[in-house]
Amino acid sequence: TLQSTGFSTRVTLSNKSHNIGALVTNYRVDLTVFSADGASNTYFEGVAHLPADAVVRLDCTQWQTHAAEDQVMIFHLMPLRLLPAASAEGEVDLDRSEIWSLFTAQDHYVEYYRPDGFSSGVLYQSGAFNYRKFSREETTVIQAPKVFISSTIDTVLSILHTSFELGYNRDAVLRCTLLNEKASPVARWTNRIKPFTAQLISMKDKALASGGKAFTDGIPKAYTLLAFCENAALLPLILNVDRVRGTLAVEHSLPPMYYGQSVTGSVRAKMIADL
Repeated sequence: TLQSTGFSTRVTLSNKSHNIGALVTNYRVDLTVFSADGASNTYFEGVAHLPADAVVRLDCTQWQTHAAEDQVMIFHLMPLRLLPAASAEGEVDLDRSEIWSLFTAQDHYVEYYRPDGFSSGVLYQSGAFNYRKFSREETTVIQAPKVFISSTIDTVLSILHTSFELGYNRDAVLRCTLLNEKASPVARWTNRIKPFTAQLISMKDKALASGGKAFTDGIPKAYTLLAFCENAALLPLILNVDRVRGTLAVEHSLPPMYYGQSVTGSVRAKMIADL
């Protein structure tokens, strides 16, 4: 959520399982709402029903518990055709390929809005795995040549740290460098992100804190953010914010594998070692 910036949050959840044949299923939508510090959470069962080839739109305001603070909310799509086979602990035996098929069949939409009707949103599939039964790649590489700063404009990195593992308690360490249009570093810093929390990092604040000149005109200057986390997979959202109008544009930063199918295994390992 973006309560700290005065925005409310809606999500639109999508069920496209009908596109994968025998795996078609309706979903029961459950929800976990975390406290602002990630230390506690509340679980809600059955907040919505999501049939195949349908969407459901939910306003997150009803579950907010910490005014003016950002909270992580995780929506769980529970396949109704699998629930009867669940154990007393709520677990089922499931092939990894089936999870992957259901997971990649759909995108969901998160939307930040104001009472006056303004809204901005982005499509994405999931938070970070950090779940070793599913993926052992627990690093994050961010290269975002879309940072713009002026007297009125700021780019804010929203970084989320989540996991599918029970009892997950690892802090993520994110090392960042901000480069100017000549590819020269203007700021370097490190953020520690607790599990099941989100942080908002202002690029303008980082540039000014490192001795940068004040931004006195309305012409945006372009920067590139490079960031690397070795011990956790994180989900970055880029928010370009107009501080005067109180508006924003939101987009995500895709992982390297989206830009080349070979960015896995030994290629990925070498890239991480070089960084």
